[in-house]
Amino acid sequence: MKLGYLLRRCYDKFWGVDKKYTSLISKEAPWVYVSYISDVFYKRDNETYMRGHQSRQETIEIVNVFNELGYNVFLSDSNHPKLPNRNFKILFGIEPGFVEAYRKYPEATKIYYATGAYSGHQNSMIINRTDGFSQKHHYKYPYNRLVVEYDNLEVADAILQIGSKYTVETYPKQYRDKIVTIHQSCVLSPECTELVRNYSNRKDYMWLGGGGCILKGLDLVVDYFKEHPELTIHIVGSIEEEFIKAYHHSFPSNVIFHGFMNVASEEFMCIASACNFLIYPSCTEGMPGSVITSMYYGIIPIVSRWAAFDEIDEMGYLLAGLDEESIQLAIDKVQKLSDEEVENLSLKCVKFAQNTYNLKKFKEEFKQYIQKYGN
Repeated sequence: MKLGYLLRRCYDKFWGVDKKYTSLISKEAPWVYVSYISDVFYKRDNETYMRGHQSRQETIEIVNVFNELGYNVFLSDSNHPKLPNRNFKILFGIEPGFVEAYRKYPEATKIYYATGAYSGHQNSMIINRTDGFSQKHHYKYPYNRLVVEYDNLEVADAILQIGSKYTVETYPKQYRDKIVTIHQSCVLSPECTELVRNYSNRKDYMWLGGGGCILKGLDLVVDYFKEHPELTIHIVGSIEEEFIKAYHHSFPSNVIFHGFMNVASEEFMCIASACNFLIYPSCTEGMPGSVITSMYYGIIPIVSRWAAFDEIDEMGYLLAGLDEESIQLAIDKVQKLSDEEVENLSLKCVKFAQNTYNLKKFKEEFKQYIQKYGN
């Protein structure tokens, strides 16, 4: 039994079976083509994998919703598209698989799933920020996370966008009427994020992120804290070796790298409990999971407009720009807050994040959207 399972998994890995998944409710039901993450249906029992990104649990709910609405689903990995000879009624998902799908099935209703900012905005911001870093630090830093710009916006009948009004503003005006935003979920559950914290602490801050250090403004944060030894920045996430090399492996003691951490772990909770504020000056996002995760723990966001949510002014701070001066202005403001004001903001963040960014709400919003726009 075990040998047969292992042989089947080896076959799947090398011959691409994991790159597609079919959910059949009846032979008569219409078909939906989804270009997204097929691996989740082969790894859903792996808790570590499923907690790695909220999109994995959301993929399962996307398929569930289409099934509940009476559709069979053919799910293909977005980077390794499979294009069967089938009459699809709806195409849904991300590029490049979504692009190949609408070229083969042009008569289907085409719903583009936008998980980040407008590609033109993303590319121009990455180039501008990287060039600025290279010039300032006299180091030729490579462009990281540039994306291919497809014609999916012109072709799409509708666009479902993860993000906020600030994300929508990154798109050319002619496409904005097609866009409806949806709230993503979070890999955390409310019961695991209750922390005891010291609301008087204005010394410790957090940056939480993944790949793309310049894109996510880590250089701005590091440069600011290098000049302010009285404050400490806790950097959580996998950091590119190129970034460390650009600083000649030299950082002051108040710039602390913790590396990648499981955000549900006791080790991460210990750091989270020490930090009342997140600083995240990203130049392009959909809705960053790091901001949502931090708010689940009661950490108050200090973010750029591209990393913000619509209600940012009610429970956080919007950076005026992508520079150290803007970080200084924000820190000046939070240093003047009373402990009671910090506590109220923190508790407000927890309540808002848990009520707004959860899997149940994501599924409800997605179902309502497909019922309205699927036809």
